[in-house]
Amino acid sequence: MLDSRIPGFASADRRSRWKIIVSALMLTVITAVVTSYFQFGFNLLTLRATAKAEDSVGDEIEAGKEPFVMAVTPSNDVASAFRDNTLGMQWIAFEDPLSLAEQEQVLARPIGNNFPVDEFLKMLEGFTNKPLLIYSAQNHMRKETHRLATPYKMTLQSDRTKAVSIRAMDAVELQCSESRISTVIYLHPEGNEVVDNVAVDLVGDTLIHPLLRQEPEAYPNPPKTYPYFSRSYIELGNGQTSWANNLDVLTGKDQCSWSFKVSYVSKGTQHTTTLRDSRFRTPGLPDMPRQLLEFRPDGKGWKCWGDQIATEASCSIRASVSDPGLSAPTMIYWGSLPSQP
Repeated sequence: MLDSRIPGFASADRRSRWKIIVSALMLTVITAVVTSYFQFGFNLLTLRATAKAEDSVGDEIEAGKEPFVMAVTPSNDVASAFRDNTLGMQWIAFEDPLSLAEQEQVLARPIGNNFPVDEFLKMLEGFTNKPLLIYSAQNHMRKETHRLATPYKMTLQSDRTKAVSIRAMDAVELQCSESRISTVIYLHPEGNEVVDNVAVDLVGDTLIHPLLRQEPEAYPNPPKTYPYFSRSYIELGNGQTSWANNLDVLTGKDQCSWSFKVSYVSKGTQHTTTLRDSRFRTPGLPDMPRQLLEFRPDGKGWKCWGDQIATEASCSIRASVSDPGLSAPTMIYWGSLPSQP
């Protein structure tokens, strides 16, 4: 067969014939290798082009997703808030006055072993206006600087397939005004438990108020408080679970609203976004609420003050404007200082 396909093969001697055969085989092998190489290169280029196209489509899909979502909800479930946060000086606030029936429900309950605080709070949840919890932040910050703490739940989550790294979170666009709270129920301290959580302190003249980390210390020492992102960052996306924490928003007596400015890194690029929500608001405490009810655990029952306490309400003690606890505008109210009756 080779005699007819290779010129000169038939007339060549045996040795020359073997040379021709070996050369033909080498040429065949080289041709096969070169062909395979080019085929591999073509396939590689095709795969790269396909991967690049898929990445481009993936990037478009990623770009259409929010980098992360934030949920900050007030702890209107006061029973839950009491379990999760500091049990120090406590105020339960209502934006609207309590009705006569609701006042009587409160005044008929001597809080103690027969009617524990959690049962009392469950009762308040059934009122027309939902209760808001505020408590003392004395143990959270410097003791000589009074703060009121409003508890929230904060969750961050991302469904991006690539990592999103949050590197800073600050409260900005702060606006504060006089509290519109009408009714305050004051409860004496039930303990001093503090949980490991985060906080933002809105008191002060700075333009930004960074997120803080609070780590409990043994009572009576305040928690260790430091800027959260000075020691860590928040990693989201890429299969990471959501990040959730108790959030204490620390204020003075005014009601305040704010926004969160968040800096994050995605695909090696730094971005900034501002999150705004109507729920970013603390109620504050007025100097002299229209209805003020304090339970006296010394057996004296409920003490009442305010121009919207019903005349029919069965208060144990009715305080007057000349009461030592109200001799000057205060957000402490009765019983908060040992010198007050």
